[in-house]
Amino acid sequence: MRILLGTTSIYKRALFNKLGLEYVVSSPNFDEKLFLSKNSELPKKSYSSILAQKKAQSLNLNHNDMIIIAADQVCLMDDIVFHKSGNYDLAFKTLNQLNGKTHQLYTSYYMTYQDQVFQHTNITNLTMHSLDPHELERYIQLDLPYDCAGSYKLESFGATLFKSIETEDHHAIIGLPLLKLAQDLRLLGVKNFLGKKHE
Repeated sequence: MRILLGTTSIYKRALFNKLGLEYVVSSPNFDEKLFLSKNSELPKKSYSSILAQKKAQSLNLNHNDMIIIAADQVCLMDDIVFHKSGNYDLAFKTLNQLNGKTHQLYTSYYMTYQDQVFQHTNITNLTMHSLDPHELERYIQLDLPYDCAGSYKLESFGATLFKSIETEDHHAIIGLPLLKLAQDLRLLGVKNFLGKKHE
């Protein structure tokens, strides 16, 4: 049972490596920005689960003999979606909007193998400290979190920004609900965990 991880994210690959499984990676053939622009009526709380499904299905066309896993994450507060900032100014704007408030991370995966489907969404509630602008500036300069939803890296200096985090699986914050995924892989019959050490 070969595994295809549908992502180019170094964060998701690093998480998946913890399972010790052999796998290959491929970028999904799916334009999520175009899809969301054409489906603006979709509830934003469903974005991550729908996008994960679409990514996996785009790979299933050519790899239906493999276990296909795709994931997506959405940072949401008061029906506002915070995408990856890409630059300093947008990162500061995002963190300033989240400052002192509670928001959610919706992290989903969709896994398919032949006619079997497993999907899961982890919801994390995060409450930021009330920080002054200089603290936000220093944080951004340290972590350069431009490729992260919400513009923070909890696995790095971003942990200092928050006063509370509620989640079933801390791996989900980084991009993949690893605990539930490992459980579902076992249900599929995958048994060779910890058989491969990744660099």
